[in-house]
Amino acid sequence: MLASVPAVTGADVTPTGASVQPGGGVAVEVGRGRLSLDLGVSRLTRRGSLEYDFRRLGGGTVEDTTEFSYVEVPILVRVHLGRVSLGAGGYVDKAVGTFQSALSGNLAFDDVSASGLKSTSMGIMTSLAVDLPVHSRFSVVLDSRYAHGLSDLSMTRSASWKTRDLQAFVGIRLHR
Repeated sequence: MLASVPAVTGADVTPTGASVQPGGGVAVEVGRGRLSLDLGVSRLTRRGSLEYDFRRLGGGTVEDTTEFSYVEVPILVRVHLGRVSLGAGGYVDKAVGTFQSALSGNLAFDDVSASGLKSTSMGIMTSLAVDLPVHSRFSVVLDSRYAHGLSDLSMTRSASWKTRDLQAFVGIRLHR
């Protein structure tokens, strides 16, 4: 699950909301003891609302909802403190599929770059996870993450578009 709020500045644009979207993925954790390396891949959907302000040009305001899917590859170093683990690292993501905008009657672009946004970005990520043992062979993991985009996705100089994502994952950890 993902809630994404774009950090848009310039061009009289204000983020007004985000919605939770489903997603999925797989992660492999390598390491022993207190430290491990968490490598993963997820397919998620970003959906958020923006308000464009045209009042200084003699117009009004217009609300737009945008949506696009992407594949994210996070790499985290984890410190295990009993059943709780803290992770920090980075990620790279690539938009896949169509970019949809509700502004102009559900306008859809074949790819994100046709909408004026770059299709690849990267950033830093933190994680807080809880491991709940169910059986000697597996446990349930609850993982919450914050992804802070460092790349400017906007292709125009008049605006900046960076991502801020809250992610929540429920998974199964297999034990040897």
